[in-house]
Amino acid sequence: MKQEFIYLIIYVIVILCISFYISKKSSSNDFLIANRDRGFWSILFSKYAGSMGAGWFITYTAFAYEFGFGMFGMLIGFVLGYVLFAYLGSTKLYDLAHKNKLYTINQLVYFKTKSNLAKIITSIYSNLVQFLWLIISLVGGAKLFEHFNFFTYTQSLFILLIIVGIYLILSGFKGVIITDIIQSFIILGLLIVISYGIFSNVNSFNFMMVETKPLSIVNTVGLFLYGLLSFFAYADRYQLLFSAKSKKDFMNGMSFAVVPLLITATMLIVIGLYVFSLNPNLDPAIVFLYSLENYLSSSILSLGVIFFLAGIMSSIDTYVFTIATHSMFSFDKKNNPVFKLKIRMIITLFLALVVAYFSRDIIDLTVFGAAFSMSFAVPMLYLFFGKGKKFLNLVYGGFIGFVLGIIFLGINPIIMFTALIGNGVGALIRVKK
Repeated sequence: MKQEFIYLIIYVIVILCISFYISKKSSSNDFLIANRDRGFWSILFSKYAGSMGAGWFITYTAFAYEFGFGMFGMLIGFVLGYVLFAYLGSTKLYDLAHKNKLYTINQLVYFKTKSNLAKIITSIYSNLVQFLWLIISLVGGAKLFEHFNFFTYTQSLFILLIIVGIYLILSGFKGVIITDIIQSFIILGLLIVISYGIFSNVNSFNFMMVETKPLSIVNTVGLFLYGLLSFFAYADRYQLLFSAKSKKDFMNGMSFAVVPLLITATMLIVIGLYVFSLNPNLDPAIVFLYSLENYLSSSILSLGVIFFLAGIMSSIDTYVFTIATHSMFSFDKKNNPVFKLKIRMIITLFLALVVAYFSRDIIDLTVFGAAFSMSFAVPMLYLFFGKGKKFLNLVYGGFIGFVLGIIFLGINPIIMFTALIGNGVGALIRVKK
């Protein structure tokens, strides 16, 4: 039996055993919202692991390969976005969410706007945002297995979704958080090993000065704004807020999650620059896979691939659970919510399989997903301060701006601006009393 299969089997057995143990010790409230008692470390590592999907690894390294240190603009935005969401979430929404036992972002929107239409649109919009990132992670994982000839692309999709589906159905949200903690250490371990493989083969750090493509000011600002604002569009961030034990735990856990994020992003930039210095003619989309293949020794390559798989699954489980939860709480939550949630997880996994089979360009998917997320970020940020009168105007404006950007500019980072301009136009339209 090949080494990679042995490692994969061991990893799956460990994760499933943990999930089975959690399922025997958990209540329905644990399954749905982790009993609202997640502390500092749970939030920190769950947020980090949930963010580090295949799209992040592959796309960030690809952009670093093309633009080098120009990517620090987005990184600075991410750091400020983490801290801003941590502060506003703990001071503006925590008491409201726990007092009213909120589970999902659409419940929050309804509480603020008192509009069923706003609640339904939020459910659809937020689920589409999460679904896009689910597909990105899934495509990245399947391409990884295919690239190393472990499985075909289709086989890889089935394997990833079956593994995640089993442990999600067993343990729910509590399982998502606990497995995320384990997967966080695995992700960091993988990046440290790859970075060590690079540094042990270089005699100087001149490759850090290599001249990559310049990043325009417009795109730099766009990436910065994406890092700063996109946080507010993701439903899974709100679920962490709703599950936190205290304001302090949430604010500190979310804020300190920037530490492993900074370490990870810096390592990915180093990887991108080093690969560019040696081979400037690669397809940027394969740079991270190239680094796995060339800077991990043959004896640990299979283990490295399984480590990367852990990062992929830590995102997939978060997205699947969030989509299923929001679709259920939008329409029906009164009778047997755990069973209905499991059914929706299975439906989500099946839809993801179908879409990922036909959509395989991970770079375009990531840019599309980022711009679509931006169109929804400003309306959600508005709810932290307003009562919701202009929420739908902001949503409609952002969506129209996003669509017009796609039509006239194509899939390009600049369409993040057209989404924001649409939000601005929506904000200017008066709302009838």
